[in-house]
Amino acid sequence: MAEEKTPPEEVADEVEVLVDGMPLGMASFVRTIVATVVVGLVTSLKGAEKAQEIQISVRRRR
Repeated sequence: MAEEKTPPEEVADEVEVLVDGMPLGMASFVRTIVATVVVGLVTSLKGAEKAQEIQISVRRRR
């Protein structure tokens, strides 16, 4: 059975990227790209197929 996918334009409504605690402004197409990539990666992982909210934090080593 084919799984229904959410269209990318509907995924990007609630995307927030914080850099050093400050929100980073993004154009609509950038939000769509970020959301599509992150949702695609995470939902392909076992146990995250039906994720409704995804939080990712990356700290760079110096």
